[in-house]
Amino acid sequence: MSDNNNDQGRGLPGKLVVTLKAGGYLFALANVVCVAILAWAYLSVKLEPKTLSVTGSARKAIVSDLVTWSGTITANDDDLVKAYDTLKSESDKVKAFVVAAGIPPADITLSSITTARHYKKEVVKAPAGGFQDSPTVITTDKWV
Repeated sequence: MSDNNNDQGRGLPGKLVVTLKAGGYLFALANVVCVAILAWAYLSVKLEPKTLSVTGSARKAIVSDLVTWSGTITANDDDLVKAYDTLKSESDKVKAFVVAAGIPPADITLSSITTARHYKKEVVKAPAGGFQDSPTVITTDKWV
């Protein structure tokens, strides 16, 4: 008889056990529903078509009125001054060509010169191929 009394004293009341089981099932069901909602929201955003649809027709031709060109001029020489002189003359030729194409000189921009020193592969610290200078030519013009 003492064994029955000890078992009843150690356990939880019967109604509490039933309530915890029911609450556990409801909590699990709520988690499943929550995950399903989150998965649906994620998929509906990620799988949205990435297209642009246009309806109607154009009544007027659209003409571009802005152009941007970019180019690089490079000069190589063992002497830095000679490389710069070559670069200057070539830059002037490119600028004259672009002006002859109808672009106003005020719309032509030459970037600053980038100089890179070339070294021999066998001897790390001795210059071998000289210098390389290169600016970038950028022009933007409105064609109205």
